[in-house]
Amino acid sequence: IAIAADCGIREIFAFSPVSSIHLKHKVQLEESQAEERILEAVEYGVVNGLTVNLVAEDTARARMDFVIPLFNKATRAGASLIMICDTVSVMTPTTIRTLVARIRDGMQEKVRLGIHCHNDFGLATANTLAAIEEGIAYPTTTINGIGERAGNAAMEEVVMASGNLLDIRHSVKTKLLYDLCCLVENYSGMFLAPNKPIAGYNAFRHESGIHVDGLLKNLQTYEPIRPETVGRDRSYVLGKHTGRNLIKALLQER
Repeated sequence: IAIAADCGIREIFAFSPVSSIHLKHKVQLEESQAEERILEAVEYGVVNGLTVNLVAEDTARARMDFVIPLFNKATRAGASLIMICDTVSVMTPTTIRTLVARIRDGMQEKVRLGIHCHNDFGLATANTLAAIEEGIAYPTTTINGIGERAGNAAMEEVVMASGNLLDIRHSVKTKLLYDLCCLVENYSGMFLAPNKPIAGYNAFRHESGIHVDGLLKNLQTYEPIRPETVGRDRSYVLGKHTGRNLIKALLQER
């Protein structure tokens, strides 16, 4: 924290485990010792002019009787944001809403709450959206969902679902999402699965005769996301499932 302050950094994420399994087996601390260290770190950062965000690793498996009082004390010490973490993906959309509500309702101090989800069971985006529905305003995401193990909630998925499904207004320029996803794919070397939502090769390609017939009549029949809104193009595939109407449409087009 001192080095960050000396470097002119204005905002930090103070990161500490809070579950008993992490405290006991990883850092060999009792809850009271961890609390002392956390509050000392928050206070030190604030005194040195930093905006301090407290990241509570493994919140989902922590004792709420420990975590909620700790969050209140950290807020009084100057923490600007508390990041609730599902570090090993033990939450479902239902249980994460319950967790967020319990923490929110137990906060005596006013503080911003964030959510950080991992994707070991393929639920990172769903859990993030559930937390947002429960009032979380600061989700953490990664481009293409890259991250430790199976990754984290994908920014492009959370952004589009928040806007299209939850009707949340945001300022993300969605037409640039595909280019951004491709950029990260190229530089990271972590290649996208063809069926990856938003950015996958097949995300806006249609083959099934029933689907294509509906699309040719009205795009709303089988297109939950307009490809142009995320910088993509719609395409049709000639294959074993292709129907006659697509053949006719493609012949007329050419």
